[in-house]
Amino acid sequence: ASAITWAGFFFLLAVASLIVLAFVYYFLPETKGHSLEDMSVYFAEITGDRSLLDAEARIVREREAAIHAQATAPRFEPIKARDIPREQLPDATVSGTMA
Repeated sequence: ASAITWAGFFFLLAVASLIVLAFVYYFLPETKGHSLEDMSVYFAEITGDRSLLDAEARIVREREAAIHAQATAPRFEPIKARDIPREQLPDATVSGTMA
């Protein structure tokens, strides 16, 4: 249980943190000022994996098709009581009393 002292433990954590810091600084790109789409393209280019870009393109096509279908669909207006001839309206008289 006493294989390492507290000072040694914290020194080990400091060394691990410095290694991680060096990795992040040298191997991960700066993303400030770049959009998510730009970063997707960047990572697709460096890895050669276009599956995410293809999925994004498919989603955009499906959304555009849905918007176009909605814009070209016939619009049905609900029938309003004022548009129905009076003789075709149901009888709206109240029968009985509220006593």
